[in-house]
Amino acid sequence: MGDRARDDKPRDGRGRVPAHLNAVAPHLLIIDRPAKQALEYSLPRTTRLDMSTAPLNDDEYAALDALQDVAWLEGLLTACVITPSPLPDAVWLAAALQQPEAETLARRHHHYMQTWMAKDPGSFEPIYECGGNWTATQWAAGFRAGMALDAPVWDALRSSHPEWLTAFDAATDADRAADAIPAAVIQLHGHWHPPKGPKVGRNDPCPCGSGKKSKKCCAA
Repeated sequence: MGDRARDDKPRDGRGRVPAHLNAVAPHLLIIDRPAKQALEYSLPRTTRLDMSTAPLNDDEYAALDALQDVAWLEGLLTACVITPSPLPDAVWLAAALQQPEAETLARRHHHYMQTWMAKDPGSFEPIYECGGNWTATQWAAGFRAGMALDAPVWDALRSSHPEWLTAFDAATDADRAADAIPAAVIQLHGHWHPPKGPKVGRNDPCPCGSGKKSKKCCAA
């Protein structure tokens, strides 16, 4: 576990080498541990990572979680990165940061979520599936906070496809939400960012996966 593994491929704090990371080749730097950490956590004396874009490792997730709930933050970031138009950094940062000291780590996790959803959205897994104290309830609360940052877009979607947002509702049972959120995020991403391929006819099944004809769904 950590940011490097035996095969020397970059891994996130979830212990995986996601498929999208195989398409990304960040410049890795050797960073010596400073004498005094701004945050009270310990990293190996020499850590191989790109400080601006590398996925967070276990220690960094722990440091971020000490400042604010990582599940809540990831929910908010996910809502921000799957919408049709990216939100300016100033907008999502103002909503996301509960402690100013979390900005560097939050920016890196935002970049990680952007890259993941752009390269391999079908493999999406929310961080609460990694266990620990992270919960689907907090993740969904963060997602709703992210929806509020681009309310007109989400209100329009709720009007046309309210069932797509059930997984994130506060009234949804926690266990049901935990099971439903991954597929819901993948479906929402596919709705706004359909995969490139052959042209879809109006009478063909919609590529977002709703099961409806294209003319009655995303092409409406």
